Amino acid sequence: MDMERVNYHWTHRWSKTYQQTIFYNTFTPKAPFHVNLTFFKGEIHALFSRRMVEYIVENYVARSYLEWCWDTGHPSEHYWNTLNYNSQLPVPGRYQGMHNI
Repeated sequence: MDMERVNYHWTHRWSKTYQQTIFYNTFTPKAPFHVNLTFFKGEIHALFSRRMVEYIVENYVARSYLEWCWDTGHPSEHYWNTLNYNSQLPVPGRYQGMHNI
């Protein structure tokens, strides 16, 4: 994954030219996440089992990771995928095959 997205704080502004929100890197270093996770980037849309949603809502690591990645570049591209593909986390219904991505 492009580590620049998780190593720096990102912010956004409204572009009058493009009439949309533009994300940009502040180049302010971000403290590493307190749990050693491998970051994965992928789709922003997903379908989850009820048990996985309960894990995301109730688990301390999942919630704190969401708070941590809030100001990274496009957190929706890596939040779900990092939870889904990490063998370090006991996420119900996570992907358990080979990582060919």
